[in-house]
Amino acid sequence: MTERVDPVLVYVQGLLDKYGNDCGRRLHEIAGAIGLTIKEVNAESFDGALIRVVGRPRGKIAINANIREPGRKRFTLAHELGHYVLPSHARQSVACGSAEIERWTTGMSQAELEANRFAAALLMPKPLIVEALRPEPSLEQARRIAAECQVSLTAAAYRLVELSTYPVAVVWNASGRRVWFQRSEEFERAVELGPLSPESLVHDYFHARTPLPARPTPVPATAWLYGDGLLENARIWEDSIPMPFYDAVLTLLFLRKPIDLRDHHDPLHEWLDPAEFTLERALRSAK
Repeated sequence: MTERVDPVLVYVQGLLDKYGNDCGRRLHEIAGAIGLTIKEVNAESFDGALIRVVGRPRGKIAINANIREPGRKRFTLAHELGHYVLPSHARQSVACGSAEIERWTTGMSQAELEANRFAAALLMPKPLIVEALRPEPSLEQARRIAAECQVSLTAAAYRLVELSTYPVAVVWNASGRRVWFQRSEEFERAVELGPLSPESLVHDYFHARTPLPARPTPVPATAWLYGDGLLENARIWEDSIPMPFYDAVLTLLFLRKPIDLRDHHDPLHEWLDPAEFTLERALRSAK
């Protein structure tokens, strides 16, 4: 069976091959080289906009000057570059609001999801962040990625989860609700969206402004996951940080032990370590 080619990653890799893994730091230079001009404007209706010149490989990108975080402003620029570069977006001039930047909810259009994925992969190439992917995932690891690649913590947490070989998920919480989540392939459960569970630490923060712990803390798995098929007293590690600009909380969820009834006493779990994709693992499994 032929493996499906991901056009987003193909075009990102093309830019990385031409301009280098650090091209996320030179977005204005690259934009100019491919026919784009960039201008910051005071805007209320959008964070980023792409205007194409009909019939010519030219265009303009407008970035909302009121975006507070420099990392989010850079992500917005990379997002609009994605709209310009990706062939399936070729006929589109777009205006993207704050609800479409740095979000990965299933309710978004395919084009906006692709532009967000494009921006994340361009700004945070795997070779630049591979060392941050090795330890157990945490918001501290996401902070290292954010600092290295000059992106927001939200974008860094998403990229950490996207590339991780651990069972980890990132959740965006706002107004007392779980709004969207993304998970690694090893995190096989869906996060329950909607009102926060009273069992979660984030619930206490929103409703009583209880300070959030500074490190990952175990809570009942039902605080974040649907209860069907869970082991009794299953736990999940919650690592959360307030995002005061947005009256929101960013959460990283991590599993350290199996939590599903169907996985209980599975002999595979005696040797399956998501960090250890090595020849030694293959030799052990063959014995």
